[in-house]
Amino acid sequence: MTVSGRQVALAAQAMIVVATGRSCGYGTIPVAASQPTGAALPYTVLYELGQAPSGPPFGKSPSTLSGLHD
Repeated sequence: MTVSGRQVALAAQAMIVVATGRSCGYGTIPVAASQPTGAALPYTVLYELGQAPSGPPFGKSPSTLSGLHD
């Protein structure tokens, strides 16, 4: 099953709105009709980075891990 980047971005946008209680625009400033606070400051803008994820999330693959010890 493949999940599109747009679906992930919309889920992240919804999470930001719930966590902060403020509006979040996707690539632009939220419009006045945006829920829950419209374009009132403060708000969040979620920008696309234009990258396709590969490998494990939030980390390095096991083959590139390196340890540092004394």
